[in-house]
Amino acid sequence: SVLKSNYDPYVGAKIRLTTKARSGDLEFKTIQTDDNGEASHHFTPREEGYYTVKAEVDLEKTKLEEKTSFSVFSETAEFQKPRVNEILLRQIAEVSGGSYESLSRETDLSQARFKNPKVEIKSRSKYIPLWDNWWVFGLLLSSLFLEWFYRRKSGLT
Repeated sequence: SVLKSNYDPYVGAKIRLTTKARSGDLEFKTIQTDDNGEASHHFTPREEGYYTVKAEVDLEKTKLEEKTSFSVFSETAEFQKPRVNEILLRQIAEVSGGSYESLSRETDLSQARFKNPKVEIKSRSKYIPLWDNWWVFGLLLSSLFLEWFYRRKSGLT
């Protein structure tokens, strides 16, 4: 979006796009804003890699410029090199105090030792004596009274 200083859309502004590939190839394109001050450009990359786009527009007294970068990769990029990066894994193991082992049929994992973590269980308990509370005493007396009252009304006493 291209907006004027009062945030109204700038209609018909000519935006110069410069797309630069990692290889150094440059592509130039000029687009124009619509009634909402917006413009779009469909970009079809020639190859995978990193690209930089610079948009420039000359307004009445000012020149606006914005730059952004993006990458283009195929959907199956992770399947092109499925091997592990042994150098990186060895460095991580060295820094973290671990060890790096390549797994094969001859790999003996019986020597691998894992530290048991210290387990701490935090528990709290609070002892509340029920017989020292007046509401427990009142509840007990109320239930005895209700039982006596029920027996009296039904003729069992």
